[in-house]
Amino acid sequence: MSEGSLALNALPLACVKQIHSLSQVGGPLADIQLSQALLLTQGVSHQSVRLIGINCAGDGIDWVLRLPPKSQVTPWLSDDNEAALLRQLAQRGLYPELIYSHGGVLISAFFAGIHLSPQDFALSANRAGYLQHLADALAQLNLISLPPALYAALPKLNLAKRCQQLYQSVLVFPGNICSASLHAMVGKLELLPAFASTELTLCHGDLHRHNILFSEQGLALLDWEYASIGNRLIDIAALAEDLQLSDAQAAVLIARCGCHMSQLALYRLGYRLLELLWYLQPENVASASDQLLAQQWRRLIQLDQVC
Repeated sequence: MSEGSLALNALPLACVKQIHSLSQVGGPLADIQLSQALLLTQGVSHQSVRLIGINCAGDGIDWVLRLPPKSQVTPWLSDDNEAALLRQLAQRGLYPELIYSHGGVLISAFFAGIHLSPQDFALSANRAGYLQHLADALAQLNLISLPPALYAALPKLNLAKRCQQLYQSVLVFPGNICSASLHAMVGKLELLPAFASTELTLCHGDLHRHNILFSEQGLALLDWEYASIGNRLIDIAALAEDLQLSDAQAAVLIARCGCHMSQLALYRLGYRLLELLWYLQPENVASASDQLLAQQWRRLIQLDQVC
């Protein structure tokens, strides 16, 4: 890739420097001619860029490049385990083809799809179809038999323990969030029953609307860096909260996956606790506005009242 590539001009300077550095150390970026580079996501954990052009053989490329985070925070998954998992998912059509992985850098084939919003599930005539696609994808995840070494290497997610760990690492609580009330909510998760190993399965761990792409060919689940072995209700609760699904809609997902509806309220609370406590971590708190934290706190109070 030439350093003066005009295709990179629309990207943030720091992003351009990372791409140039990667192209100079070999790998698939070294021998491509770019025609377009589009910033897709720019978050705390990583940046994603769509690269369109041709390779040295003259073949067209349409890739998504995920750049590693600037911070030195230890990742939830190792690079090797994340890449091995993505290859397993790609074989089952749940993730685009993985082209390259090294040092936190991922290159995947571009998947043309759309992100849905809560309004799509509330108003659209096709909301039942969208819900069925989600149910099918979750059921397919339940059927995946990972290689024993990969299964053993993936983190085991206990929702109550994870929230307790995050709570204990928070240094400063915003003025509109009551530390004692938050601690009591975390303690409520101890009511979740222990699960037998047969009830544990591969969980996405961060399954919100921006990590799901719908297309006529199916759907793709993106950004697996928080994958774990846990109870499927972790993902169902995330979907129910982020897409504002009714209990009846959530029940469709639960029935398809063989889970228990009676535990959904606590898992909804747990998902929102994980989300808020992640934002309150010292390395993440600057990325959350006061308005966002206040909104999340109000939702937690609502969920706490029904648990």
